[in-house]
Amino acid sequence: MTRMLFRVITFTLMLALVSMQSGAQQTAEKNNSAQNEPDLKKFSAMELYCFNEVNRRRKEHGLAELQFSEQLRTVARAYSRQMVEEGFFSHTDPEGRTPRDRVGEAGLKWTVLAENLLRVKGFINPVPPSVDRWMANPAHSQNILEPDHEFSGVGVWMTGDETYFFTQLFLSNKPQEKKPE
Repeated sequence: MTRMLFRVITFTLMLALVSMQSGAQQTAEKNNSAQNEPDLKKFSAMELYCFNEVNRRRKEHGLAELQFSEQLRTVARAYSRQMVEEGFFSHTDPEGRTPRDRVGEAGLKWTVLAENLLRVKGFINPVPPSVDRWMANPAHSQNILEPDHEFSGVGVWMTGDETYFFTQLFLSNKPQEKKPE
């Protein structure tokens, strides 16, 4: 009887130990998963900061501010995320889709459309150097300073090594006048 009681107690303790280890492992996995989840609030704050910084630069050049577009931000963020997850950096994705395709698939209409991309690493606050780099590049600064652009949205995503991918979309949906020849 004592031997049987000893075995029951030993078995019960072993089950408790396994259960505790399993619970600790699940807790660790949840914590790791939470650490690996993107901080969408941080991304949203960066996106808005970048959008406002671009508008500040436009105002410095006597241009109207862009209007914020949640739909453009959603398209831009999805594209930044796609570039991170699929390991590429280009205006054309691996399936051959361009900004026109992505914005069109979101149901947006436009007469003028442009996209700025940037990846940056090594900054605690990557927004100012990102906008500075766009402004230093003639094609990117032209997109930022284009008077016909009315709407914009910025999307940010980050790699595991804290490389930030920025996508900014610009569009206008007002009719374009033909320029005299």
